[in-house]
Amino acid sequence: MQEGIKKIQLLLLPAVYMAAGMLSAQAPSPANFRVENKIRAIDDRFGRSMLVAPCFQYTNPIEEFRNIGSAGDQLQKAPLRLPDMRGCKDTAYGFIFFGGTTSGFAPGYVLMALGNNRRLELPHPVWVDRNNNLDLSDDGPPDTSVYYRTAIDIRIPSAVPGGGEYAVRLSRFPSDSFFSYKNMVNEFYKKFSGTKKFADANHSFREQRLNILASDIRHGSDSFRLGFKDVNCNGLYNEAGIDEILVGEWGKPLISELAIVLSEEGKTEFEWELKRFRIDSLPAHGKTAAIRYLNDARLEQSLSIDKKIPRFRYCKVENGKVRKSSILRLRGESVYIYFWNSKHDRFGADSATINKIINNRKGVRVLCLNYGDSPKWVARFNQYYSARWNMGFSARHIHDKLHVVKLPAGILIDKKQRVTHPSIQPSGVLEMLNN
Repeated sequence: MQEGIKKIQLLLLPAVYMAAGMLSAQAPSPANFRVENKIRAIDDRFGRSMLVAPCFQYTNPIEEFRNIGSAGDQLQKAPLRLPDMRGCKDTAYGFIFFGGTTSGFAPGYVLMALGNNRRLELPHPVWVDRNNNLDLSDDGPPDTSVYYRTAIDIRIPSAVPGGGEYAVRLSRFPSDSFFSYKNMVNEFYKKFSGTKKFADANHSFREQRLNILASDIRHGSDSFRLGFKDVNCNGLYNEAGIDEILVGEWGKPLISELAIVLSEEGKTEFEWELKRFRIDSLPAHGKTAAIRYLNDARLEQSLSIDKKIPRFRYCKVENGKVRKSSILRLRGESVYIYFWNSKHDRFGADSATINKIINNRKGVRVLCLNYGDSPKWVARFNQYYSARWNMGFSARHIHDKLHVVKLPAGILIDKKQRVTHPSIQPSGVLEMLNN
């Protein structure tokens, strides 16, 4: 059987090189290129963020904000100059987290004032003290939200010359959900707000940080999203040892667990689809970046061909019971390990191809590891389609060990569990078997 697999590989080589030549001719891969980061991207944590930008009933002078304190603390007070707020009622003021303010009235925060805070039927103009001078009359027109129906993206410039902008999305918490969380927020801020009167969670803002600038990149036949994350939210994107880069699928949210901390300029490297790149330069504003393709570099985030696949254990459900199994149980067989999820675009086509591989009699066993679907859904899928898949469930630690960064993904190993193809689609395996 091993000789058969090797023969298949040799037969496929001319086709592989021919396809590679065609792709190269159609989409050349530049060694050096420049990207413009025009996308305010999000990662997988964005939708789960429940941070609060607290709002308080307006009095003049206003009182400073401390995230941790006590009701009896003597907090600093200062007069606030309001903008023209004619027609507004229920005036409130609040604080947005911003790492770019290290001094002044509220270090680590930017002040905002808003009108009609408790009036459901009226728009809610929001003025932001972007220049941190307690004067909202010189910060331009307000951003405006409509209660419960829209979110507003606030941009705050860095005070550092050459710096960029930090952006944050403000929206209202729904009045008909998150009851336990909002009660906890109310108790906290009523207790730790000095003499300020907390407007309550429903009349404060949910704060979601838009601190990733990104670009969608095509390099030869490959495409991916590259994001630069302003970790400390100060409008600077190139701080070594603090800020991060994230690499992921074109047009999709980035995965925070795959973040790479920035090194000194010219030393940060990353990999995607068996290619290695280096960031040659990244200005503080983060709007552009110079990238170098390292054609002959040794890959560190990929399985090595002819090396044994790392051992891993996975869960599988049989007869209604969950048990653990190991890749070692499949020694003696050539195995195609397919990582999948029903939500991906190729799911339908890949499913049909997997069935063809399973029905093929040339000795490749298929191990399908699902990630993200519920066990009940997978069981119904098997039953409804009468699928004969050797089914298990993957996990993040397995992906990290096998360098799986996107789904679907496939790895082909031989009888001795040596990697023959670190990244191959089901169609590629079927083509090998049919030749």
